[in-house]
Amino acid sequence: MNLRKLFCPGNTPRILLFLFFFVVSVITTIACGYTEKNATGNVLLLFLLLLLAHRNTLTSITALLFLFCCALYAPAGMTYGKINNSFIVALLQTTTDEAAEFTGMIPVYHFLVSAAILVFMVIFWR
Repeated sequence: MNLRKLFCPGNTPRILLFLFFFVVSVITTIACGYTEKNATGNVLLLFLLLLLAHRNTLTSITALLFLFCCALYAPAGMTYGKINNSFIVALLQTTTDEAAEFTGMIPVYHFLVSAAILVFMVIFWR
C-alpha cells in the first residue's frame, strides 16, 4: 500500500475506517481485561484482525462472532479481568440466584460498553 495514496484528501473514508477499527480494538481490549501484559500488542493484533476480516464475508462473520463474544464478556471483564479457568468452573457450578447476584454487582456503565461493542458490530457489518 502506498502511503501517499492513503493520506490523500480523497481517501478520508479509508482513514476513518482505520481509525474506527483502532478505536474498536482499544475498547474491546480494555473491556475484556487484557491490559495487564502487552496491551499494545493485543490492540494491534485485534486491529489487524478487524482490518483483514473486513475484506471477505466469511472472515467478517467470524470477526462478528468474536466481537459478540467480547460484548457478552465485557461487563465481567471490566470488573474482574480476563478469563481464567476458575471463572469457567464458577460459571458451570452457579445457580440462577447466584447469577442474578453476580450481574447485580456489576456497574451499569460496564453494560454500556457492551452495548457500544454491539453498535460497533452493526457498523462493522455495513
